[in-house]
Amino acid sequence: MNPQSSKSWDWHCLVDLEATSYGNPLPEHTLKTGDIVSINPPTESKKRVNGSGGRGSKKTSSSGGNTGPGSGKENNKINGVIVRSTESKLVLSIENQEDIQYEWKERCTIIKLANEITFKRMIYAMNDLHRRINDAKIRQQDPLNDLERFLLTAGIKLSGNDLDGSSTITSAASSGNLLEGDDDTGAACELITKRFAEVNMLDNSNSNSGKGGTIEYFDENLNDSQKEAVKFSLEAEHLALIHGPPGTGKTYTLIEIIRQLVRQDKRVLVCGPSNISIDNLAERLIDKSVKCVRLGHPARVLPSVQDNSLDYLCRYSDAGRLVADVRKELDEALNKKRKNAKSSQERREVYNEIKLLRKEIKQREGKVITDLINATPVVLSTLNGVGSQKMSRSAGKFDVLIIDEAGQALEPECWIAIPKACKVILAGDHLQLPPTVKSETGMRYDDKGEESEHHKAYYSLCTTLFERLMNLKNNNFSRMLKVQYRMNAKIIEFSSKNLYNGFLESHSSNKDILLTDFAYVEPNDDTDKPLVFIDTMTNADDYQESSTINENSSVLDVNSKFNAGEANLVYEYVLTLCDYGVLPSDIAVISPYSAQVSLIRSKLKQDYSQVEVGSVDGFQGREKGM
Repeated sequence: MNPQSSKSWDWHCLVDLEATSYGNPLPEHTLKTGDIVSINPPTESKKRVNGSGGRGSKKTSSSGGNTGPGSGKENNKINGVIVRSTESKLVLSIENQEDIQYEWKERCTIIKLANEITFKRMIYAMNDLHRRINDAKIRQQDPLNDLERFLLTAGIKLSGNDLDGSSTITSAASSGNLLEGDDDTGAACELITKRFAEVNMLDNSNSNSGKGGTIEYFDENLNDSQKEAVKFSLEAEHLALIHGPPGTGKTYTLIEIIRQLVRQDKRVLVCGPSNISIDNLAERLIDKSVKCVRLGHPARVLPSVQDNSLDYLCRYSDAGRLVADVRKELDEALNKKRKNAKSSQERREVYNEIKLLRKEIKQREGKVITDLINATPVVLSTLNGVGSQKMSRSAGKFDVLIIDEAGQALEPECWIAIPKACKVILAGDHLQLPPTVKSETGMRYDDKGEESEHHKAYYSLCTTLFERLMNLKNNNFSRMLKVQYRMNAKIIEFSSKNLYNGFLESHSSNKDILLTDFAYVEPNDDTDKPLVFIDTMTNADDYQESSTINENSSVLDVNSKFNAGEANLVYEYVLTLCDYGVLPSDIAVISPYSAQVSLIRSKLKQDYSQVEVGSVDGFQGREKGM
């Protein structure tokens, strides 16, 4: 362990963690940038935990205490966030360098922690809906606006003996029940649906649409379907859905919408289920000189976005510098005073004075954050980040909430952000990957004790808000992007026909694109075809699947599957492509199994380290030549 002398951020200490044998690579691990971890004393190094370097390790979550990022020292442990992960080094961000024990510099253990904050914020969002319904019932008031009522009940079918909705549970609240599993949340579900079971289709017309105004687009290169999506989103009164199949320029369309909203002096909250989805939008907004602020821990923000992060802007704004100078002077004065205090009475007075002054500084720092958020037209955050204390300081509602990658966002996550805006724009594709849900889905049974197909569909966390709305029969609030710019027409042909009703077409710039279009690639049977299928059943003994991992294996996840024969075949095929001039950096290998990803990566690491190997989930939205 080596605390860095130069810090990337003044308010966080960076710590290097290297292998015990200097210069050697770290053992195989699954830790990545943004993970919350605990640094543990060397006495715990014998425990085999996930991320500690032991093969066949199991995931470990903290038992009690605060597992939030940078929560500091607790029970002789330090919590932090991984800033950078390389083959030979991990770089962690912690709050206080003084917490590091001297003996830890020789040996320590890293444990990956479960992020309880995410879970708790979703539960809070569900319980908040319960509270609002309960309060309204007592006061005989309408607790939800038209948009919220519609989003809660859209697509929820009432049975013949449940016309009042008393036993029907809405999708959002049911998701809360799956998360928490307690009676209070279940009561919230019943109350919400009983109150709003007879909601009508949302009136999504624009009160200003009769003016017939034209839109002056910032980007005239948008295609017709993109321009239609922009126009529709701006004119919608309450709700707009943008269905963006792969490669159709969903991000560019959202950037245009955001710029148009800023032109109209609207306050915009931009959210997504992951940090990378938000950073992709932030990079493009910054490139277009749109004034924005990115909320989130600095370790989880891309370097290109950090100058627009809330922490950075607060630190280096005029008000932030003033507070920092006051804090520094205060610390110096109080340290002198503390040293001069001799009696217990004097020390107690100094302690009380410190307590009051620090409280005042904290309030001033809070005001800096509040003023900055309220003065910025575009605020970007993950859906869970909206539930942070910093966002709670924001004055009033945002005019528009935009949720990117809504097809991968859990519905309870969306409800953290929805109450903070008057209008919602969802963008995503429910026909691509759903959110990752590891727990069993909640099932409901009919009077005969059999599983109800309706409840299966709507009471699973896998059913997102975006999918539920897109599947409505009377869907008058969505627009589809129909031109893809990512791949050869032969590759998208099957998806367009079987998933998108044949509406998806390829742009002329990539319709016939091949690897041989790169000047350095030689034509052959593998490089002049857009789509190649490889038979892996040539020798069944070599290509059988296995979930058994021996001690000498480089595969980490014992709960996953790997296929050694197919991994060897992938290596040979990469070798063939590179022999014909394809650059390793132009190649990506993806697999649905994490164990297979680890095995292929270990085989390619020495000779073809530039080949990107990842999971299907991790690679979604990315592009490679091969």
